[in-house]
Amino acid sequence: MCWVAVDRGARLAGLREEHDLAREWQIAADEIHADICENAVDERGVFTQHYETDALDASCLLLPLLRFLPPSDPRIRKTVLAIADELTED
Repeated sequence: MCWVAVDRGARLAGLREEHDLAREWQIAADEIHADICENAVDERGVFTQHYETDALDASCLLLPLLRFLPPSDPRIRKTVLAIADELTED
């Protein structure tokens, strides 16, 4: 995910005390985050494989682990349940 790269770049710049660079990268990360939340969630409230599809992708299970959103976020919970229901077999 490009968001992860930019978000972690912002964090690293902050650790290096390059505050202007960290701020720029964080603004970019926030814009990407907002775009993903707006365009990669279907009408069920589930994160999808890519924009303009209803297809699920198990890689979306990484979203809370990468700190994109907390595990308690309703979109994450719905995504996990949809993946368990639609992409797994008994």
